[in-house]
Amino acid sequence: MPRGGTGPAFPRCFMATRLRRGASVLVFALAGCAGQGRGVRAPISPTGVSPAPATVARAPSVEVAAPTPAPESPAPEPVPTWSHLFDEYFAAGSVGGCGRSAKCHASVMGDAHAAFHWLHDRGYINGEKSPLASKSNSCLRLFGGNMPPAQAVRAGTMNAQTAADLSAWVAAGAHDD
Repeated sequence: MPRGGTGPAFPRCFMATRLRRGASVLVFALAGCAGQGRGVRAPISPTGVSPAPATVARAPSVEVAAPTPAPESPAPEPVPTWSHLFDEYFAAGSVGGCGRSAKCHASVMGDAHAAFHWLHDRGYINGEKSPLASKSNSCLRLFGGNMPPAQAVRAGTMNAQTAADLSAWVAAGAHDD
């Protein structure tokens, strides 16, 4: 039969063409949904109850940053030794000048070891509790005491660095070293 005509062949051709087009649309529609399990629900069963959604739970992806190294702390200042403190602050010719003359303490503070024991025997050196670097019991003018005498104090002689050095030495145990 001619195309578009009447007769038994027309409905069969027409139906076949429509089925092919419908099948193509269905194939493309299903292909477009492939792999997209989220939001797709199963068809309603004959009992009228819809089964639970057929989705696959995925663990959320979490980016983990590499640990950052802790900032390096500066190395602690070395604790001054008694020998260093004596040479800097107490020896004859130093800023304190405790052993500079007979009027002062020359006979008992001639060297670091003798000065340590003399101050220890007088109760000014006693480990971490040494009053030598105490605001309440020190003999040093720097900490509120009376030494060196006011007339012997030179401008800028004993200062905050002196106090810090003596305090660090006492905190470390005030050893004769």
